[in-house]
Amino acid sequence: MMTTQIQNTMPTDTGTEGQLAVGFAAALGKVLSLTDLYGIQHQITVTAVEASFEKLCSVFETEERISFSLVENQLLANRVPVDAKNTLVSRLVERLQVVDIAGFALARGMSEEEFARLMILLTSRYPGDGTDSFVRALEDGSLTHVSASRGILREIQDDEEV
Repeated sequence: MMTTQIQNTMPTDTGTEGQLAVGFAAALGKVLSLTDLYGIQHQITVTAVEASFEKLCSVFETEERISFSLVENQLLANRVPVDAKNTLVSRLVERLQVVDIAGFALARGMSEEEFARLMILLTSRYPGDGTDSFVRALEDGSLTHVSASRGILREIQDDEEV
């Protein structure tokens, strides 16, 4: 089973750094949910974006970067599996699948303005626009502290050739 395989091969340390990464994943999911309900400009969503940025800054106190990867339907934050039963985390997983982003990483030094641009891209309502906008933003250099990969990562069985 996929989940068992990830848990057996990935670090299981959910110390402070892991908890901060998971908290940040949930905060991103909250922004996505609130955007669906109220739009990105609504004050409650703006407050959630600000809170997410604060969580990101907390991660950067101990980490140079935070990365998220989708392996099939499992979200990994800094290579640690994130509980997909959390509805906010599952919202982030759904959105990454819709915009065809297999993973992304954020580097220390990201400004609040750059983070806000990232949130606008991730909350784009139209899947095609979201993917194209995300890729264009990375290519034109407007998101200098973000890297992303497209496609689908999947588990490879021991008996499969690569």
